Amino acid sequence: MKYLLSSWGIEKFRSVVEQYYGKKFESCRDLPEWEFKSYLGWHEQGDFVFMLIMAEETMKKLEVLIYLNVRITPNQNKYPASMEAPHNSGWFAGGLKYNESVVIRITGCPNGCARPYMAELGLVGDGPNSYQIWLGGTPNQTSLAKTFKDKVKIQDFEKVLEPLFYHWKRKRLSKESFGDFTNRVGHEKLLELVDKWEGIPLAPTRYNLKLFADKETYESVDNLARLQDKSAHELAMEIIRNYVASIKMGKLNEPPQMSKLLLLTCPKCESPESLLLVGNS
Repeated sequence: MKYLLSSWGIEKFRSVVEQYYGKKFESCRDLPEWEFKSYLGWHEQGDFVFMLIMAEETMKKLEVLIYLNVRITPNQNKYPASMEAPHNSGWFAGGLKYNESVVIRITGCPNGCARPYMAELGLVGDGPNSYQIWLGGTPNQTSLAKTFKDKVKIQDFEKVLEPLFYHWKRKRLSKESFGDFTNRVGHEKLLELVDKWEGIPLAPTRYNLKLFADKETYESVDNLARLQDKSAHELAMEIIRNYVASIKMGKLNEPPQMSKLLLLTCPKCESPESLLLVGNS
């Protein structure tokens, strides 16, 4: 059928089917924006009973303790149904409550039954203890992922995934999902970040760098930083280094006039060590 639709197009297909049907079809209706939801947690089932949807691994641990009417869902999760209302469900809370989620799917089969090719992060087995890594699906399941790396051994997962999540956390746009971030940055740049990864940068321990005196300055620097695919902190630090280097090389005799200054303070005495950089001139 899909090949026929591709060959004929929608209008011709509709016309021919209407001839067989003998009536005109109604016009297409606009569909609401598709949203993929994870239903992990408690839900009312009706008749004063509840169901609890949880990840399969969690369910396996519980099945050895209690007998439940277990059902399987299309998302490879399980849920126990027909449970009495939970009086105290706090012991389930550890893995079920979250502020953000990433659609991750893993399978040892390349045929796609687990739908790894629509996940934000898909792991597809390509050998013993080895996986393809797919990136680029979106939370609403409306785009396909693409192969990011092949033949990644299980013991090397951290080396690949840590820099991806680290840079997503620090360089994402407002409310940008992991899948949208990987699509925006692109696989070539992400591969470069993975290849150069040397671990999470250590935070400075001697000084507390207070970069921005007010929200307006921060937003101005942040907007400039995004154009260079950097964080506001990274751009500000780059400006500081360039300014200090220029002073040392004698290119600048005195600081530029600034309406907003950045203070480098010592955490022990909380007094300004030096006045640096950039604001609005």
